[in-house]
Amino acid sequence: MVRQPGERPDATMQNRPIQRPMNARPHTSSFTNPYTPQNVEAAISHLEHVLKAGGATQLFNGAYWRARISQASATPGLLPAQRSRLERLFGSVAVEA
Repeated sequence: MVRQPGERPDATMQNRPIQRPMNARPHTSSFTNPYTPQNVEAAISHLEHVLKAGGATQLFNGAYWRARISQASATPGLLPAQRSRLERLFGSVAVEA
């Protein structure tokens, strides 16, 4: 049923939950880091592999890679060696002017 401008919504519609696709993530207003102490090592290794291979900036620009590295850097519980690797990666990605 289509509502006309100025028409009040049907009372049955007011209490209905919003339908989302099955694979949709719930919206959160705060930043949620996708990395945990359990998976950040794999993420760092992946970033090292992709960025050493060259051509990574042909797929995505430096800002994308720096954001990915920053996300991993924000993971609580990083080991000093992991933080050092992320800092080295961050320095290796060119900054676009």
